[in-house]
Amino acid sequence: MPGSRPQASDDKGIQPETPADDDTEGHNLLDPSSAQHLAKARAQEVERQMRDRKRQKEARGR
Repeated sequence: MPGSRPQASDDKGIQPETPADDDTEGHNLLDPSSAQHLAKARAQEVERQMRDRKRQKEARGR
């Protein structure tokens, strides 16, 4: 293809696959509902960890 960059081959001389035009650099984009679900789950996990740390600090202080 004219104007395209040459691709390096591996040790066996095999060319790697050419990435698609919509390549997102290895990031998988989720649909909005899945992303929201993951965000809520992570927020709950962080809050739970914060509560646990607070309880541990309070227990040490007694």
